[in-house]
Amino acid sequence: MLITESLWEIMKKEHGYTDEMLVEMIKEIDLKDGRRDGRVLLPPVKCDACGKIIEKGSNRCLYCGNTVDMDLFYR
Repeated sequence: MLITESLWEIMKKEHGYTDEMLVEMIKEIDLKDGRRDGRVLLPPVKCDACGKIIEKGSNRCLYCGNTVDMDLFYR
């Protein structure tokens, strides 16, 4: 939380962003999954090799052992 707040203060000071701009961006990001609920629900990641769903927090398929390249920003 301290890092987030610090980064936001830098963005305001160095680049002129406003709190209102941040609120609007939060609303846009919240709606990416089609719901305005304060959460972002991401679709499950499927294994490139066998098509099974990769367990959240892992980049290796439990079924076939294939390693899947995960998006850097996938949560």
